Amino acid sequence: MLWTAAKEAGSPANWEHYLDQVRIIANQKEHGLLEAIIANYKAKNAYAEVADFAGFLQDSFQQLDELNKEVDRVQSRATRNQSTYLTWDHMDVYFATSMRKAWEYKDLYEFIERLMTSDEVKELDLRYFDPTQAFTDNRVNKGLVEALMLKRARCTVYSVQDTDTLGKDSELASTLAQGKPVIAYVPDLDPTERAEQLLSEDPVTVLERWRFVLSADGQLVQRLSDEEYDTVGRVQNELNKFSGQRIWSSIRDDDAIRLLREVIGQDLERFCQLIARSEKAVYDTRANTLSGIHPLAIQVNLETGVANGVLVVRTIPDCASLLRRVLLAEMDFTVVEEDGMWHLRERISGCTYRVVTNDRKLNNCFWNFYLR
Repeated sequence: MLWTAAKEAGSPANWEHYLDQVRIIANQKEHGLLEAIIANYKAKNAYAEVADFAGFLQDSFQQLDELNKEVDRVQSRATRNQSTYLTWDHMDVYFATSMRKAWEYKDLYEFIERLMTSDEVKELDLRYFDPTQAFTDNRVNKGLVEALMLKRARCTVYSVQDTDTLGKDSELASTLAQGKPVIAYVPDLDPTERAEQLLSEDPVTVLERWRFVLSADGQLVQRLSDEEYDTVGRVQNELNKFSGQRIWSSIRDDDAIRLLREVIGQDLERFCQLIARSEKAVYDTRANTLSGIHPLAIQVNLETGVANGVLVVRTIPDCASLLRRVLLAEMDFTVVEEDGMWHLRERISGCTYRVVTNDRKLNNCFWNFYLR
């Protein structure tokens, strides 16, 4: 529409005439977005004319067209991958996760790559469902595919992220309800390393991660010192401005990013450190919740009535060791009587794998009625 309006406006054309053409071509709901694109371009190019903007649009079309072609190629390959997953005669591992943000795809892919290429796992030549490598354009079909993978896989590796979601939590519960092991990987973050990683991200991604930790860490704001609070305010203002002034959200503007970092360099570093510390606090809390607090971390096998627990690990080497033991039936346990329960504890994770209550009435009623 912007390109068509430029042609309709003719040459030479002033901005007022051009905006009139845009409003004629577009419907009322589209006016705000189109005018914002024009305003952002003019803000970065103070002396530009409509003809200059038309040239910019032409260059943008080429970049956007390349992105569209890349998306088509990736989706086509992922669709073929999913067809392969569907026709495998067995499945060893299912990876449960949530992928709503770009960084969640990236983080999960890197985790799976590091885990499955580790020495302890690689030699097993496992078949595993990697959701970052499969594509379905229909939510019902996607749910059916994942249900089938969960049913067929021998175990689930649950990747704990910034927030809980219905999808991955139901996958955890479904696996336990089948009596299969669930390994929950909760990263044990190094805040210094994590802050450096965040600094290399696109500033808009950093802002999104800040919003995530704000929602996940209810005590974050209360922990801030006055100086940190002021830093957060300054950085948020600049990041919001940067986000609002982008012309295309899908095309990275390295020059704009460089200028932003020159303006808020040290503040941005401190901001990333705050996010990193908060992410560590969130992950530590989630690990504690899964391993010792939340009652639904214990699920009953629907066929046998046996209570099964989640196995929580904090490092990829521990995850690899435990996954190998699960699949080779080489798990090692201790029996502990604690809090009126008999716990079968897995040694690597230290978590309850099976549990039996010492409550005589509950035990009696449970086994009298559960398997009827």
